[in-house]
Amino acid sequence: MNGSRWGLWRFIGAGSREAMHGARCTVHGVDRSGPVHRVPCTVLLLAMRLGIISDTHGPLRPEVLDVFSQVDQILHAGDIGSHDLLMELETLAPVIAVYGNTDGWDLRGRLPAEQHVELEGLNFTIVHGDRFGQPTPEGLRAAYPEADVIVYGHTHRPLLTMVDQTVTVMNPGSAGPPRYDLLPSVGIMELEMGLPPRARLVPLTE
Repeated sequence: MNGSRWGLWRFIGAGSREAMHGARCTVHGVDRSGPVHRVPCTVLLLAMRLGIISDTHGPLRPEVLDVFSQVDQILHAGDIGSHDLLMELETLAPVIAVYGNTDGWDLRGRLPAEQHVELEGLNFTIVHGDRFGQPTPEGLRAAYPEADVIVYGHTHRPLLTMVDQTVTVMNPGSAGPPRYDLLPSVGIMELEMGLPPRARLVPLTE
């Protein structure tokens, strides 16, 4: 990857949870035709830890339960597999999810194709990415110019980089059955008001 990727890794570290403040977040769900719903929520932690996951394609790997045990919010970028998997993730933290190209009508009826979320003052876009063919960070940046952070899936290839020195783009890889000789993986991201996101990719091993 280019040098800007390493700028992300310099911010990796545990966030402080010693102080509390009130922050607000708003979720906007959209499908191909327009807005679907808006859900206000309140976040009270100084540092917000996100678990980022995609392409589970079925049962939840047990390693995910350990990696996400301390997260405050989970973002799922589609190709989920079943609603039961989302329910299992919900036992860990609230879930914001989109459907992917392999998800059936049961999930498409419950979820939008895109989510636009404000967290700790940053504009997040969560999208599976299949409509872009082979999505790239630059292409996603062009498609979502208002986003500060873009989370996507579909390629099964983990990626963490920056575009235009300001926009964080993460593909957590696939947390489902291994494909393309790639290890399954997820992402962790920590947010603090006024600071760049701190993020890392986490390989999953049984």
